[in-house]
Amino acid sequence: MSPRFMVRLVALLLAIVLCTGARGADPAHPLQLRTVIIPRKVSTTKARALEAVQRTETFMLWDANKPIKPCGVGFVYLVEKIDGERLLLSEPSEGLRGWVHASAVVPLTEAEPYFSGLIKVNPRNTFALLMRGVVRYETDDLDQAFVDLDAALRLDPKSVSALIERASLWQWRNRLDQAVADVSKAIELDPKNSFAYVERGVFEYNMKKYNECMGDFKQAIDLGSKAAVIHVCQGMIHLARKDPIKAKTEFESALQIDPKHADAYAGLASIFLLRSEPSKALTVLDQAVRADPRSPDSYGNRAVVLLARNEYKKALDDLDDVLRLAPNSARGLRERSWILATCPDAKIRDGEQAVVLASRACELTDWKEPHCLTTLAAAYSEKADFDNAVKWQQKAIDLLAAKSPEINECRKALDRYKSKKPNHPVGLLEEMGVRAYHQTTK
Repeated sequence: MSPRFMVRLVALLLAIVLCTGARGADPAHPLQLRTVIIPRKVSTTKARALEAVQRTETFMLWDANKPIKPCGVGFVYLVEKIDGERLLLSEPSEGLRGWVHASAVVPLTEAEPYFSGLIKVNPRNTFALLMRGVVRYETDDLDQAFVDLDAALRLDPKSVSALIERASLWQWRNRLDQAVADVSKAIELDPKNSFAYVERGVFEYNMKKYNECMGDFKQAIDLGSKAAVIHVCQGMIHLARKDPIKAKTEFESALQIDPKHADAYAGLASIFLLRSEPSKALTVLDQAVRADPRSPDSYGNRAVVLLARNEYKKALDDLDDVLRLAPNSARGLRERSWILATCPDAKIRDGEQAVVLASRACELTDWKEPHCLTTLAAAYSEKADFDNAVKWQQKAIDLLAAKSPEINECRKALDRYKSKKPNHPVGLLEEMGVRAYHQTTK
């Protein structure tokens, strides 16, 4: 288990739609802040050298003479301080902090070859397979991480840590049902594992099962969890219940545990957005970027607010940072593609690049995420490839529930493509069909 029960959640904790006048946006592709449990990605080899994982299955942190036992294996620790042969490690999101001997850990930059060596000596080394999966997960090699975790679970179907880690990967593939199944099995095997309850609570939150979510969080707290994400989720639930005062208290509690927590900042910004105060929301998100320049979601959320203010170039700059930090971010790819396909400013639109980005977002979501498909359709419409625009828009509609609030807007976009019109404003005569639309030449 890594700090990533923060965990590659592709879904929103709460969809906060910004009711803005930004042209080129529509309810089928809502402008929204994304407060999610996210990986704390590192951006450079130098930064990765400041993170480490445990070398052996037995592992303990120490605070003075007091032992601190993590609730499982697989956490990725930040190295806060080096004192001779001792290291001060922390995992802020889980409230873990303590000292270890340097020999107890391996730097993240060296971890994959280290565990690969152990696997070469003993291909049935379940711990090494699990840890290599964790490391590959952390460095965005998601497919190979799945291979390692599946192999670990074939050798030991009762590996709680491998089940929880694989649950996180199911989340990436938009398979919350499988994610819940894996983590529920982990809880059956280890009913006192607080980490497992936190993770299942997060999955249930994204499935909008708020009562079950709150129950699992209470169980985690009773078992001693200090996870910041509990307060983030509870804050978002209070926002959904229109209680911003309680929500603010929860977000502030999360930041006391982890001052760099991007989701807590996003939650605070959401309060201002609901009050129609985007300038104050932007200030909060500026603080988030300063607090942790390695968090892709802070840049992504700031891009949303900038886009709502029609600051397209600045929004694209922030999305560039999202993709620099998390190249496999389906959200970052999708949002950047959407701007390039639908921006009212013709100087910014670029249909060719929009198609490339949207196609990659669709690949990452197994071509089953409607917003990625509508983005791909819009990108093709910018290229005047209306056959493909119609094709992918129809596939998105087929995936949406019949009563989805987005379905009508999606159908309107489909009608535009059938009329050979792009998904952004065109001239009045073109809108009336006097002449065909010609995309911007690049």
